[in-house]
Amino acid sequence: LQLIYEFKRAVKEMGLQNYFGPSIAAVQAYIPGSVSAVKIRAQVLRDAGYDIRPILRPTVPEGKECLRISLHSFNTEVQIKNVLHILASYHNT
Repeated sequence: LQLIYEFKRAVKEMGLQNYFGPSIAAVQAYIPGSVSAVKIRAQVLRDAGYDIRPILRPTVPEGKECLRISLHSFNTEVQIKNVLHILASYHNT
């Protein structure tokens, strides 16, 4: 549970709260707003060594395509922050 709270804190610190829901579960959904954005970010994260999968229509409704971020007990705070920094780089100019 501590890891989830660290994740949510980092999301807020990086100004990403508009892209994540209020969930306090180990599975977090990042919704960037378009299918192409989801696919591009998924590939960038894969290239960086993270296994974060895109969830696309018809699994989710059109417009709700997202990246599914699953937090595990073996994830480190550094890994979490690295993933969020990559995502933040698309929003913070």
